[in-house]
Amino acid sequence: MKKLIYLLIILTYTQPIFGQETKEYLIIEGKIFAEGSTLMYASIGIVNKNIGTITDDNGKFILEIPSIFSNESLTISHIGYQTKQISINDILNKEFIEIKLIPKGIKLNEVIVTANRKRKNKLKEFGNMKNTICFCG
Repeated sequence: MKKLIYLLIILTYTQPIFGQETKEYLIIEGKIFAEGSTLMYASIGIVNKNIGTITDDNGKFILEIPSIFSNESLTISHIGYQTKQISINDILNKEFIEIKLIPKGIKLNEVIVTANRKRKNKLKEFGNMKNTICFCG
């Protein structure tokens, strides 16, 4: 009788649990370009999430995201270009998207490089040899 009770307890607790949510994924595929040329290594990601990718050498990318983020926005950025945000809902029905980034000019201050010290030629003697070597700058 005890063996039957133990068997029932084991069978009861080893039933598979089906309460887990299955994640559906959305695949966004596209290309990033600016002024007629593709942008290598541009960043594409979801705002404030740890989901993203970068473009390849041809400016193309594939981003797979869970469907629960379909109401979020994608951020596309690259050094020297203005960051762009696009709603994921706006691009869901498109097989391939092309995103154009606009160059961002950065005004830098002038940099002047000067030398302050004069360098003197030095003669050094190495070891037991009487030859000297000139370190001339």
